[in-house]
Amino acid sequence: MNYIKAIISEIRSVDAINIVSFKAGDVSLKMVSLELNKALKVGAEVTLGAKSTNIALAKNLDGELSISNQLECTIISLEHGELLTRVKLAFQESELESVITKDSALRMKLHEGEELLALIKSSELSIVGLG
Repeated sequence: MNYIKAIISEIRSVDAINIVSFKAGDVSLKMVSLELNKALKVGAEVTLGAKSTNIALAKNLDGELSISNQLECTIISLEHGELLTRVKLAFQESELESVITKDSALRMKLHEGEELLALIKSSELSIVGLG
């Protein structure tokens, strides 16, 4: 699991759907949730979580994407297995991990020190802790 410290900047709710906006430093993030802890308020500090398999990577991206959470990261390390590659990333003061296919990592010619975007769909981000 990946963890990002953030502050809630907005909560919008309609029927049973909630869209929560966050600030992680100067980066805006969004989360879609069907259930939301009633104790959550704008200004609260939270820890966000995302599974390594839910973090996609992009480089040389040109155009618009529907994915709201686009984090500028630097590759710290790559660990190639037979089928999968574990990519460790530096994002602000956090270390994130993305697991992608080895074929994708080789096709993208990923290397340590390279800058790229980590992409997390708003439905794949969750609040895992308060404070």
